[in-house]
Amino acid sequence: MNSPPHSAPARRVHLFPRWDLLGALVLVAGLMLRIWLTTQYPTLPVSDFKRVVDFAADIAHQGPFVDVWHWSLLNAGASTFLAVFMALLPGDTETIARTTTMLAMAAVPLLPFVMLRGVLPDSARILATGLIALHPALILFSGVTAQDNWVTLPALALGCLAVRNCVRMGAGSPAWAAILWGLSLYVRQEMLLVMLPLAIAAAVPMDRTWFRSKAMLVFVACAVMMIVAVGGQRYFATGKFRVTSEHGGTSLLGSYIPGAGFGWIPFESYVASVDPKLADDPDRMAREGTRMAVAEIMKRPMFHFVRRAEALAYSATGGDGTLTYWSLQGDAQEPERATEAGALAGRLAPWIQGSMTLMQVLFIGALLLGITRRNPALLVLGMTIGIKLSLHFVYPSQARFFLVILALQAIMVGTAFPLLHGRLRRATAAGAAVLVTIGFVMGPAKALPEREAELARIYPAVPTTRAMLRGKFATTRCRLTEGRMLDTSASSVTIVVSHPDPSPGERATVTCHSSPTGRGGHMRLEVNDPYEPGGFPDRMRQVVRVDEQIVHEHDIARESGSGWWHHELPVGQDFEFSVSVEAVRPDAGPGWGNAAVTRIRLVESE
Repeated sequence: MNSPPHSAPARRVHLFPRWDLLGALVLVAGLMLRIWLTTQYPTLPVSDFKRVVDFAADIAHQGPFVDVWHWSLLNAGASTFLAVFMALLPGDTETIARTTTMLAMAAVPLLPFVMLRGVLPDSARILATGLIALHPALILFSGVTAQDNWVTLPALALGCLAVRNCVRMGAGSPAWAAILWGLSLYVRQEMLLVMLPLAIAAAVPMDRTWFRSKAMLVFVACAVMMIVAVGGQRYFATGKFRVTSEHGGTSLLGSYIPGAGFGWIPFESYVASVDPKLADDPDRMAREGTRMAVAEIMKRPMFHFVRRAEALAYSATGGDGTLTYWSLQGDAQEPERATEAGALAGRLAPWIQGSMTLMQVLFIGALLLGITRRNPALLVLGMTIGIKLSLHFVYPSQARFFLVILALQAIMVGTAFPLLHGRLRRATAAGAAVLVTIGFVMGPAKALPEREAELARIYPAVPTTRAMLRGKFATTRCRLTEGRMLDTSASSVTIVVSHPDPSPGERATVTCHSSPTGRGGHMRLEVNDPYEPGGFPDRMRQVVRVDEQIVHEHDIARESGSGWWHHELPVGQDFEFSVSVEAVRPDAGPGWGNAAVTRIRLVESE
C-alpha cells in the first residue's frame, strides 16, 4: 500500500517584508531627525535663500507672472512651488517655506525606495534609501529654502527612472523623462545640460532601436513643451523669453577676481577699481562680467586651474563649512539660539566632511566598476555627475551645490552594490581600497583651509568700497567715501574708521543711492550699536543723513546696552542717504575705533 505523500509545508506570506520594514524604519528615522533639527534650530532665510522666499511670496500674492527683480538672478521653479503652499496655508512665509522644504527633502529617499522596487535587489534598494535618508549633510540642510534642495526631487526621480530603464532594458518613459528634465531646469538652470544624459537614458528603448523609435519623438516634443512653459513664465513676467537668469557673467566674475580664494566674493569693488564708470552701470556690468572673468583667467591660467581644482575638492567634501554656516551660524539663527546652534555646528562639522568624503570615494569606486563592467546605469549616472562637477570646476563652488550629487551618488552606489554582492573577496578588497582612499583624500583635505588663507595672502582682494543691496521695494547702491568697509551681504554693510584709536573728527561713511522698484511698502534702515557698557558719552557717534540732512544721531557709549536702532526711510522715489560713524572726543588707548564697528541693514515690510 502506497503511503500518502507528505503535504508541502505552507509558505509563510509576509504582509510587510523585512526589507521594507527596515526601509520604513530608515525613512521614519530620517524624517524624525529633520523635524527635530528644523523645530529646535529653525533656519532663517538669508542671502540667496531670502530671495527665494521673497520671490515665492510675490508669486503667491500677485500670481506667477509678477514682474520683480528676482527674475534677473533666479529661476522660478522653487519659488513657484513654495508659492502654492503660501497661497493655501496660513502663517508667515518663512515658516511655510522652511517647513515645506524640510518635508520635501524628507520625501526624497522615498523615490529609490518606491521606484527601484523590483529593479534592484532589496538590500541594494534599502542601501540607496538609507544613504539619502540618513546622510548628515542632507539632514542638516533640509530646512534651508535653497534651490539646491528643491532640484533634488525631480533630479533624483529622473535618476531612478533611468536606472529602471537601464537595468530592465525597457522601452523607456519618454514623457516622464522630459517632464522631470524640464522640472529640474525650472529649478536650476544648469540642469538643462547636467540632466540631459539621464533624461535620454530614461526616455529611449535599451534595445538599440531608439534612433528609429517613437520614444525619441515623444521625448523631444514633451521637452520642447517644458522649455516653452519655463521660458513662457519668464516672458509673460519680464518680456524676455529665456530659460536661464541673467547673472551668469557676474557669477563667473566673482569666482576669479583677486581675493576670491576657493569661493565667490562680491565684484562691485573690483569693477570700480578697474573701470569706475562700469561700476555705476549694473546692467552693463552684468553683460561685461564674462569678458572680465576671462581676462583674469588669462593673466594666471595655471594658478586658476589649480585653485579651482582645490576649490572643487574643498566643497565636494564639505570642508568649506558653508552647510553649517547657512543653516546654523551667521544670521541663519535667532540671537538667543546662536551660541547653542554654533556649538552644534562644531560637533556636526566632522560628520559632514567625513560623510561627504566617503560618498565621493564610493562614487569613484562605483564609476570604476561601471567602466570595467560596462554597466549602462552606472555609466550614465557617472556622466551626469561628471558634468555637474565640471560646471562647478569653472563656476562658483559651494557644498550646497553638491547635495543633488550626493543623492545621485547614493542610487549609483545602490546600483553598484549587487555587482559586488556575494563576492566576499572582491568586496573585502573594495572596502580596503575605500579606507585607503579616504586616508589619502582626508590628508590633503585637512590642509585646504590653510591653502585658502595662503591664496588670500598671495592675491588679496581689492579693498571693499562698493555694495549693492537689493530688496522688494528698492535697489540700493552703496559707496564708501571714508574709512573702511569690512564686509557686505545682500542686505547689509559693515563699516569702521581707519584707525583703532581715531583722532577727533575721523569718520567712516557709506553713501547710498536708493531707486524704487515700483512697488509700495515700508523700508527701515537699521544700525547696530555694538558697544555694551555705558557711561562714556561723546566718544563715538553714529549719524544718519537723508539727502544730506541729519535725521538721526546715536551715541554708542552714553547708555549701556547694545543692539539695533532704526530709522524709517522714504520709498517710491529716488533718494540718497548716508550712515557715518564719527569720532567725537575719544580717549587714546581703549580702541574706540574698533569698539564702534557699525553694521547697517535694510529691512522691508508690506
